[in-house]
Amino acid sequence: MTLHQQIPTSAPVTDRSDIFRLKALFCEERGRECSDPTSEQDWAELAIEWHTMAYLAARTSGAIAQIEVVWAITTPLFVSSAKIACA
Repeated sequence: MTLHQQIPTSAPVTDRSDIFRLKALFCEERGRECSDPTSEQDWAELAIEWHTMAYLAARTSGAIAQIEVVWAITTPLFVSSAKIACA
């Protein structure tokens, strides 16, 4: 009699790229819920990083999956107040 349940040898293994992609989708969802533009941009940048990790993990495993970007960044990443002189 064993005290713990035996782990089957054929247990499903989740691909790392899927985990990273889920984290990216989580960040995108949190970004949509933000009312503060700075926080929204921070979540968007974090989502981009997770999508990059998902792509790299899929590429190293040999199964490059198409990454679907669900949420577009609506705020500019850099806004400059400097005036540019046109020639």
